[in-house]
Amino acid sequence: MEASKAAGKWCYDSHEPDETYEQRIARLADEEHQKYLAKVEEMKARQANTQERVVQAEAVAFAAEVKRRKADGTFDGSPHAGINPEAL
Repeated sequence: MEASKAAGKWCYDSHEPDETYEQRIARLADEEHQKYLAKVEEMKARQANTQERVVQAEAVAFAAEVKRRKADGTFDGSPHAGINPEAL
C-alpha cells in the first residue's frame, strides 16, 4: 500500500475500478466520434436524396420547356430538337 502511495496511485481496499480515467476518456471520445460519424452519414444520405430530387425537378422542368416550345413553334432549330419529352 505504501508503494502505491509513493507511485502516486490510489489504492482501494478490495475494489478495482471498472475503468481508469484514461480508459474512460478514450471510451467517451470514441462514443462521441461514433455519434459524429453517424451524423455525417445521415447528412450525406439526406444530401443525396435532395440532389436526386433536384435532378428529377430539372428533368420535369426541361420536359415542360420542350413541350411549351414545341407548342409555340419555337423549338425547331434548337440543339435539343431531337429530344422526345415523353421519353424523359
